[in-house]
Amino acid sequence: RLWMVPPHGYTFWDMPEDFSFSSTHSNLLKLTAEILLHPWLKSTKAPFVETRLTGSLPALAFSAGTDSTAAALVMPENTILGYHRRNFESILDHRNADRLLEHMKTKKQKKVVDISSNHELIRTYHYKQIGFSSDFACATHLILLADHYDIGALAFGMPLDNTWLVKGRKYRNFIETTYFKYWKERFLSAGIELFLPIAGISEAGTMKICQDSGILPFLNSCLRGDGVNGCEKCWKCFHKNGPLGRPFDIQAKEIQTFLKRKPLPTATHALWAIKQLKIESEVPELSSFLESDLTWWTSTYPPAKEILPQRWREETWQNIHRYLSPMVEPYPVESINLYDE
Repeated sequence: RLWMVPPHGYTFWDMPEDFSFSSTHSNLLKLTAEILLHPWLKSTKAPFVETRLTGSLPALAFSAGTDSTAAALVMPENTILGYHRRNFESILDHRNADRLLEHMKTKKQKKVVDISSNHELIRTYHYKQIGFSSDFACATHLILLADHYDIGALAFGMPLDNTWLVKGRKYRNFIETTYFKYWKERFLSAGIELFLPIAGISEAGTMKICQDSGILPFLNSCLRGDGVNGCEKCWKCFHKNGPLGRPFDIQAKEIQTFLKRKPLPTATHALWAIKQLKIESEVPELSSFLESDLTWWTSTYPPAKEILPQRWREETWQNIHRYLSPMVEPYPVESINLYDE
């Protein structure tokens, strides 16, 4: 058990038996602390004094959901899949994930690293709900294991909805954002390339990859499922499972709450899902948004190729286009601004 002692509470990871703390580069420890604590402790952003040499293998922060599964399917065969497991009781149920993890290990012959941790409790010390401190917190176990497994790139199932689009509703030039520039360099200082294999693919595109790959019998994005089915009442069951032909309850409280929010969560994808499901009559307040043609939403955004690590760029891009076609210029995603922001 590896311990970190932040200003509040105690955080830990249950590591492999042969993990060596003394052989772990200090930059990996510092990067982990920054990712988990920087929203509250700005001193964690201090420059690294030295640089860790880049490892050789790619790894993926694998949630066992649709987006990260699509990422796993298009990444190199030797990609390590790192699953973060909550070690405390919560509404999250790991059984759906466990079924896919077992499939990935036994049928796909993937290296799966399953690490338990309580770091999602850090937010509760700051009067927030249980969850990840920041976008990259889902990969802290892999960062800490980077020397142990010779990891040289860390991938995230971050789709187009959260890269070139801001929360799925407004276009931005992601390559030029302070966010991307900062974290790309910060990870590199720890000897890790930032790998965003599905940055040019929408949530609808990742669903198509999973569907066409034949992996759907082992996959269910619902975090409250029973190991086979979804709960039918959560937002994921609506916008992830619904378009795949799986049951959901449109009148469920959570789904109705999300549909009535302004701005709409995961906006463009939610609108696409509504059109796919042909339930426009259920959301008359969104009628003006639903007039747009979204048939392009399952196409890839070509500029996303440029942010892939050079070592695996061509292989990953070719793998993606076994499933999807590229957008045609002028790229329709670049005109997205649903709320005139």
